[in-house]
Amino acid sequence: MLPHGGLLVLPAGTPIAYRDLIIALSVRYRLPVVDPFRPFVLDGGLMAYATDQIEMVRMAASYVDRILRGAPNRASRANASSPAPMAELCVGQSSHR
Repeated sequence: MLPHGGLLVLPAGTPIAYRDLIIALSVRYRLPVVDPFRPFVLDGGLMAYATDQIEMVRMAASYVDRILRGAPNRASRANASSPAPMAELCVGQSSHR
């Protein structure tokens, strides 16, 4: 293993399926890992950095509501009333010490 190394886990199906193994090996080999979703941190991972999934669902619900109410299509211009979802940084209680 290289000194000062680390691992960036990308959001895909395989890393999510092996989440527990990735976390266990990162702790065993003291390898810092940046994961794509908050559940990695809740299960013992070091940190996660991604868009706030809850806020994205809220925004999607708002868009669906507007569509169902018959709001005009504003896809051609930027919607200044709805900011882009914020990124979220979650840092876990490190067991890597």
